[in-house]
Amino acid sequence: MGFKEKKIMDQREAGKLLEKLGKDIFERGIVKLEGTRFILPEKFEVELEYKEKHGKNKLEIEFKWYNESGRSSSKVSPPETTQQIVRIATTDELSPGKAISFTYPTDTDKAILIVLPNSELRAYSTVCTHKDKCLKWDEGLKKLYCPAHGAVFDPESGEKVKGPGGKFLRKVYLQKREDGVYAVGCAL
Repeated sequence: MGFKEKKIMDQREAGKLLEKLGKDIFERGIVKLEGTRFILPEKFEVELEYKEKHGKNKLEIEFKWYNESGRSSSKVSPPETTQQIVRIATTDELSPGKAISFTYPTDTDKAILIVLPNSELRAYSTVCTHKDKCLKWDEGLKKLYCPAHGAVFDPESGEKVKGPGGKFLRKVYLQKREDGVYAVGCAL
């Protein structure tokens, strides 16, 4: 899947576009172009390159990430209009170390919101990547684990640190507002 767009913009329009992209990445972990939402992983490579060629100046900003097989990933979510937005908790409920269970994207899909010690928020599906068993939160270890086969997942990255199954949990994208935190989309 490819995407390319060219537009003539003044400095103000370009600044607004970059500001919107930055806000979407910061708050929701996505880039939205032409109605398609590209879900970004927690960490990815950003390459900035300035070129002068044939009297033209060019500044390129490139985001690169890979799927579990090591090849470039092109996973995208459906257009934003099909994404359900659900409030998970009020801001008063967001104390460091707390884990809050909720359902998303449907009423039968179990998920968990984790407030990290530095008050950053993470949310994941609680379906284990091994045999679709339901993960539990270990209050002492502060990690997600599978009681069926012993898989353990890091709450900051969603990455498996021990046991069988896939490498990463399915991420739920969050948006923090004045009245609380909301689930606004999820990785495919």
